[in-house]
Amino acid sequence: MFGSEFFSAICDAAEPLWKDESRFKQRACLEIFSGLVAGSKHWNQDETAALWEWIMARWPTIYQNIKPDTLFWESFISVR
Repeated sequence: MFGSEFFSAICDAAEPLWKDESRFKQRACLEIFSGLVAGSKHWNQDETAALWEWIMARWPTIYQNIKPDTLFWESFISVR
């Protein structure tokens, strides 16, 4: 419906969530990532590439910080 119109605003909102150690904030970030990935199927190739570039730039830190109570991150990569 909106395409990538709100992408940068959503990224700005998600940025502090994935850095926080709170499992609830990290879960919220995961939900945002999942929603963006699911919705990006309607985006053009450049918009989709920008999304994956943004996610993958953060992924090493996210993955390194996975703890037993934040294992839900692993479901993100196993489903995608």
